[in-house]
Amino acid sequence: MHFATGMAMIAPPSSRLEVPVWRRLIPHALLWVAVAVSTLLGVTAFNGYGESWDEQVDFQYGEDAWEHYAAPAEYWEAYGNLRYYGPAYLAPAHSIAANVLPLFPQWEITDARHFVNHLTFQIATIALFYLCLKYMAAWPALLASLLFATQPLLFGHSFINQKDAPFMAAFLLAVTLGFKLGDEREGARARSSGCLSRDWGNATPRRKAFLLGASAAAALTCFELLFLMAVVLPTARALVAKAYAGEASPLLTEWFAGLAQNAGRIPLEAYLEKTTTLYMWFRWPLSFLAAAPFVALLTQTFHSSIKEWRDSWAGALMLSLVGGS
Repeated sequence: MHFATGMAMIAPPSSRLEVPVWRRLIPHALLWVAVAVSTLLGVTAFNGYGESWDEQVDFQYGEDAWEHYAAPAEYWEAYGNLRYYGPAYLAPAHSIAANVLPLFPQWEITDARHFVNHLTFQIATIALFYLCLKYMAAWPALLASLLFATQPLLFGHSFINQKDAPFMAAFLLAVTLGFKLGDEREGARARSSGCLSRDWGNATPRRKAFLLGASAAAALTCFELLFLMAVVLPTARALVAKAYAGEASPLLTEWFAGLAQNAGRIPLEAYLEKTTTLYMWFRWPLSFLAAAPFVALLTQTFHSSIKEWRDSWAGALMLSLVGGS
């Protein structure tokens, strides 16, 4: 059945939606073709922009970040305000460019860096397309993405701008994946709520008691190890002091004597300080071990809810974090 409006015959909405799958995928396919063509342009004369004024210091900053990540604060003062920008992109981009360079003998390192920047720009084009799909049909979204990717100013900056262009790509990716996460949130929340109630109702009274007990024990243990430090650390320091004075159990005293062979020349305070340092190093692994029984019981009790949450949320959440970083 058709409805007439003046001279035009308009099909019912249901029939307009019955579009073959291959036709719906055409804009998506064209987007990836355009991205591939744009990527190939990065290895042609379009890459010949020369070196931008701040490129050398930026990528030197990224290279140094790999080698001197734990360097003292004074080391970074030579970079001025640049040290506040962070090398999250510059460091891996420099490494990738160094590995790409041997593939193109006619290139200089500047060309390889520009190519890596241009690859990052393709992420922005793809992210913009899927962001537009939230508000418009596929063909207008494709047109908007192509206009974005072919703007002369943006196209040039996709090669020579190693700060703003990658940041724009990461921002667009974060926004797009953030919307995806938000779209799934309501449905996932409703499904997870139902799964939680069902899993808790299916658990036996004994399992519920074990779970509550394990959660309380894990919470108290972790709070003591990480924040309170009123039992384990003082006990460890007291045992070291007794072993140092030879007043501990024979086994502990012998063990301490084997480790601290120079105890006669080193004061007790040094060993107590080492004990505190070791405690600070091992308190996190010990906290994870203390929480392990609770996590195991929680996983077994709410296995359906965890599976539902993982399937609905985890992928989008992780990608959103990656895009936002």
